Amino acid sequence: MQCFCGSGNKYQVCCSPLVEEQQSADNPEALMRSRYSAYVVKQYQYIFNTYSAKHPDRPLSVDELREHANGTTWLGLKIEKTSVAGDTGEVEFRAMYQVDNQLYQLHELSQFIKENHQWRYLSGRIFDDSGRL
Repeated sequence: MQCFCGSGNKYQVCCSPLVEEQQSADNPEALMRSRYSAYVVKQYQYIFNTYSAKHPDRPLSVDELREHANGTTWLGLKIEKTSVAGDTGEVEFRAMYQVDNQLYQLHELSQFIKENHQWRYLSGRIFDDSGRL
């Protein structure tokens, strides 16, 4: 099966080893792709685990994260650009999703940071073209 992140690779060799926490992301883009795939396969524990401790709006629990994502069908991911500078990085992406038969786009510039030698999602800035299509 093709990976949900749009890499063109098979899920079992792309995001699955990260989502199943068998290996760590090598860079912010790999973490972003694996977090997207985790939303698709509803592996909310992984998503929760990959938030930075410094994230300003980090969910309080896996249950809170699950409740927030309930009813969302993820349809595709497009990486616009990535950059890495030492222990920080950015990924600009567009994610298409559906809620209640309505299509939406999330266009975000995500910030990542290395904590204890692991890439983590620090924060994100949502662009104005996000929302219902």
